[in-house]
Amino acid sequence: MNTMMRVGITGGIAAGKSTLSRHLREQGFTVIDYDELAHSLSQPGSPVLDQVRTVFGDNSIAADGSLSRLWMAQNVFTDAHKREQLNAIMHPAVYALAAQRENREQSEWTAQCETREPNEQGEQSKVLVQCEQNKRDKQGEKHEKHEQVSLQNNLKKLNNKLSIIFHDIPLLVETREIASSQGLTWDYIITVEAADDVRIARMMNTRHMTAEQARARIASQLERQEREAVADVVIDSEQPLEDMYAQIDGIVSAWLSS
Repeated sequence: MNTMMRVGITGGIAAGKSTLSRHLREQGFTVIDYDELAHSLSQPGSPVLDQVRTVFGDNSIAADGSLSRLWMAQNVFTDAHKREQLNAIMHPAVYALAAQRENREQSEWTAQCETREPNEQGEQSKVLVQCEQNKRDKQGEKHEKHEQVSLQNNLKKLNNKLSIIFHDIPLLVETREIASSQGLTWDYIITVEAADDVRIARMMNTRHMTAEQARARIASQLERQEREAVADVVIDSEQPLEDMYAQIDGIVSAWLSS
């Protein structure tokens, strides 16, 4: 198996990062969503919450034992110092979980696709097609009739999925040192961007924020120029979705072919 390529995806709030990640996932690539990881660490029983309680007190934990998002929003997210305290707890834990998830994803694919080395090309092709079927079966998808495809195309598809993994990280630029401490460094960084007025409109429409709330969320993050300065690729999400998808597909294809 080739050395795995690791790509970080970031972008400002409501800039379109999640839309890009969803497209990549639909293409069959593994995307680790750091918002989902943070949410899992906020649930009852998470050892991280013991640290949160120690720093912020009992009110920071809801009655069901989960992180009290309402209390955090009212007492922590609006205070820069307290927000840094929370980040110092959550970010290392999220990155540690991401590293575990990445190892598991790679191991699962290896376990599914490692078989004997067939001598006949036809048999090897059959094995690789079955690997694709096993992946779909595990995800609970309906059996589909597979057309016969060439060995070369099967090998390319399998190699792509095994050789690249994406990490969807809202605060990638701000937390690069923490990522490095967990052994996570980036072959490429993608940032998805849009103009502030577009992002404000999106937050008002999809998150039911006021314009003032949306501006405050944007102001709490890095300027887009700071993200673009460290990114290898800048994706403009104001373009038609078809064009954005074609752009990222072309970029990933070029990376995998290099």
